[in-house]
Amino acid sequence: MKLTQLSTRLSSDSSLPRKVAWKARDISVRSRPAGMRERLRSSLETSLDRHELARVRAERSWTAGQPLVSVRIATYSAGTRIRRALDSCLSQTYGNLEVVIVGDCCDDRTSAVIREYESDARVRFANLGRRGQYPPPGTEMWQVAGATPMNVASLLARGDWIAPCDDDDEFTADHVEVLLSHALESGAEMIWSDAEMQQGDSSWTRTPGPPMRHGRISHGSVLFRSDLRFMALNRRSYLVNEPADWNLWQRMARAGVLIEHVPHVTYRHFFNHGNGAPVL
Repeated sequence: MKLTQLSTRLSSDSSLPRKVAWKARDISVRSRPAGMRERLRSSLETSLDRHELARVRAERSWTAGQPLVSVRIATYSAGTRIRRALDSCLSQTYGNLEVVIVGDCCDDRTSAVIREYESDARVRFANLGRRGQYPPPGTEMWQVAGATPMNVASLLARGDWIAPCDDDDEFTADHVEVLLSHALESGAEMIWSDAEMQQGDSSWTRTPGPPMRHGRISHGSVLFRSDLRFMALNRRSYLVNEPADWNLWQRMARAGVLIEHVPHVTYRHFFNHGNGAPVL
């Protein structure tokens, strides 16, 4: 039986653990020629990343006082749900921040909600004229959807630090303050915290913390230096069965970015029934 057939069979068998089905899919996807080529490209990229990181560090200047933090939000069809994210970002205990929102050619309803916040000088909104290129709807699309506007938002960021936030999730009030304080004290270039994760049955769990592995770190529980944006989200990460954010955090780790964890909940991730995410 081919690996792709085995993966499909396991995924459709509700009597088997979902993690077993996901592992079978992982083996299947990574063994495809496109997956193997992507893994090779990634390994070659690491040496270039290390060289660029050394250059960035040599040219880096430290901002005294309270550095500007850029909150990065990509959106497509969040509608009124984006209020939750924006309200949490604009209610931070840390004052020196901006919120950069980039629409993935987002719908009019979402755009109209965002426009209500533009009277706040901290908010900037750009809506792309064409949506990013993604695989067809399903798990592979979920893994990379939003990579294009997230990368654009990182380029537009004026801050010394970038704080990602999904358009239907929320920061705790002290999110930026806790992560930035720990990063400045420890000298970390990337910092990540615990997150509360809503499950399909509406219950909540907490990410377990280190070691940094897939499923133990949430996209929005991270803060990283903006001069690391030369390592952009990879919209081809689905070829190795990885979400774009997890793919990026691994890339940073391989390059030698100084990464720290703070055992504090600073992010709440809400379950979205329609985004194609697997239920593990």
